[in-house]
Amino acid sequence: MPPRTILSPAQRSAIFDPPPDQATIERLYTLGPDDLGQIARRRRGANPLGYAVQLCYLHHPGRSLLPGEAVPAAMLALLADQSGCRTDDFAEYSARATTLREHRAEIEAQLGLRAFDRIDVRSMLALGSEIATSTNRGDAIVAGMVDRLRLDRIVLPAASTLERLALIVRAQARKAAHAGLIRDCTADQEAALERLASSSRAGARSCSRPKGRSTAAPTRSP
Repeated sequence: MPPRTILSPAQRSAIFDPPPDQATIERLYTLGPDDLGQIARRRRGANPLGYAVQLCYLHHPGRSLLPGEAVPAAMLALLADQSGCRTDDFAEYSARATTLREHRAEIEAQLGLRAFDRIDVRSMLALGSEIATSTNRGDAIVAGMVDRLRLDRIVLPAASTLERLALIVRAQARKAAHAGLIRDCTADQEAALERLASSSRAGARSCSRPKGRSTAAPTRSP
């Protein structure tokens, strides 16, 4: 059984991937003098472009480049132009796992970032619970967590991690809302709600039960 998700593919991409439109790509990934200086120090082959790509991924969306991930063509072209490389150079860079790890560690230190840790799970559950009291939308809950992690300079974990936390807090919020509804009801209202729930469950069972074949013999025409 595939894992449960709270985001659609489009919502997941909007939160965790680089932007698709040229204007936003140019706004986010046009590098300043300090970044260009760091990139220029990587003089070997494809290293300037690879370093620039990793730097920009950690800037925004705020996560590490995944192994074998395809970088959006418009983003890659912009960074290749700024780093003095060809876009084709990136394939060579992305195949060097050791270089990827070393550069990622350097960039995280340079930007003052740290990895998502166990202690952050608690803070995300607390924040998600707060958001879930006012919205049922999974993308709003996950986006709120992502905004806080970026603000705290924490590298985003895998999307599936935050989705699981969002599922937990949304389920808890629904349960708390139901408990509050029952608590504020009179005895007659509570009994009516229970009858309604029982009727719904019975209806669902009858709809899901397979229909048997009729045992009656067919009638013959006179």
